[in-house]
Amino acid sequence: MTPDDELRSEADVAARNGRVYIKGKDEEGHKQEYKTDDHPLNDSVFYDEEVELETQAFSNFAKKIKDKFAEWVSNA
Repeated sequence: MTPDDELRSEADVAARNGRVYIKGKDEEGHKQEYKTDDHPLNDSVFYDEEVELETQAFSNFAKKIKDKFAEWVSNA
């Protein structure tokens, strides 16, 4: 299954709401399903409050999660 711009946009909205579920067929017509439930994100962030603000650490962590999700969708 190759995600198009519409699917990526819908997945982005769904990710903001906590879950993404994609169901479709691959190029050969075989059913495909992808769920973020099957790939839970378990990660931690640590920061030095003398070097970085909490909001900066959170922002960097959010970008890291977004990048992981974008990679997952592009490989789906």
